[in-house]
Amino acid sequence: MSGANLVDVNLNGVIFRQANLTEVCLAGAKLAGADLSETKLINADLSGANLWRAMLRKAVLHNANLDRANLHQADLTEATLTQATLSGADLTHANLSGASPPLPCTLSPVPLNIN
Repeated sequence: MSGANLVDVNLNGVIFRQANLTEVCLAGAKLAGADLSETKLINADLSGANLWRAMLRKAVLHNANLDRANLHQADLTEATLTQATLSGADLTHANLSGASPPLPCTLSPVPLNIN
């Protein structure tokens, strides 16, 4: 699926565990409750995507665009976020335990509650 164009697609609850989604465009996609654990999302566009309660444990989000993404209650435990952008993303109650590095991600001022 590397390089696929999945703009605004409904993928709620899908299991993409350990998939290679490098350079995939998931802008505006609905991925609520999706399992993206250990998935490669390198250079992926997830801008405006709904990742509410998504599992992103150990996902590789290097240089991913997560601007305005809904990551409310998402599990990003041990995710790799190097050079990812998260401007306007909702990280309310997201789990970022062990995520690396938390910066140099680009964050804009939004309410951030991490449990």
